[in-house]
Amino acid sequence: MKIYNLNEKKEYAKEYFECCLREWGTFSSEEEFTKKIDRKVESFSKGENKKIISVLLLLEDKNLIGFISLFKEDGEERKDLTPWYATMYVKEEYRGNGYSKILNSAILEEAKRLGYSKVYLKTELSNYYEKFGAKYLEKLNATEKLYCINLFKIDYQLINSKEEEKEKIKEYKLNSILDYADDLEESEMTRIKEYVEENISQDIYHYQSIFVNNKLIGCLLVEPEETGILLDEIYLEKEYRGKGIGTEIIKDILDKNSIVSLWVYKKNKNAIKLYEKLGFVIVEETESRYYMKTPAN
Repeated sequence: MKIYNLNEKKEYAKEYFECCLREWGTFSSEEEFTKKIDRKVESFSKGENKKIISVLLLLEDKNLIGFISLFKEDGEERKDLTPWYATMYVKEEYRGNGYSKILNSAILEEAKRLGYSKVYLKTELSNYYEKFGAKYLEKLNATEKLYCINLFKIDYQLINSKEEEKEKIKEYKLNSILDYADDLEESEMTRIKEYVEENISQDIYHYQSIFVNNKLIGCLLVEPEETGILLDEIYLEKEYRGKGIGTEIIKDILDKNSIVSLWVYKKNKNAIKLYEKLGFVIVEETESRYYMKTPAN
């Protein structure tokens, strides 16, 4: 049993497209089916199918067991995302033998080899692709949901902040304010800088520093509240955002505390969306921020 790229085994192109069309395609007659397959095979053989990035086949001797693909796009939704994990398929007579796991591992390694850091997929299935590392992102339409698989899990450490990290944490706190502040007058900017200077000088030992490969890349501040805890601040340098670090930190906090609250700027749409997915709800608001909280278990 071995994995091959369809480009190495082009004699399987017809069988690949036949399985795909019968499983996911539409056709009104066998005549139309044959014509569609002929067009797809011809397009593939000429290198004209721009949708396909890579197709991997699982073969035993000369028998096709199954296949999986990477597409540049998959449907009309979210054309801004690429690549797409698609056509996970095992022939019916071979199902239940763990071949889908083999195909999953192979296509993720292929995506890494091609330089991708994540892949996307859409599905009508519930609680299936999660076992392959897929994380739910959003609902695409009435029946399908969007998932993402991060290919490079980043290991991070949370360490109590030290005096020598104070200047960097001041920078982080100032950035976290200025990222969502508009048209500040000089006097207001001065006031903010003074506030940050005083705040960090007093609270440096309450912060935790976030490290990746011994490099300081962000900070975290969690404080007690009357009914739970306040996630007062979480900040990551831009190049480390969108890699799941912040999500994992917040999930760990939620696992250890029944009630967690936080403030978030209304303009920080990505953060609001994440917090809502993690179970936070808006319970209060000011002109510029929301106060969000997880309900008691």
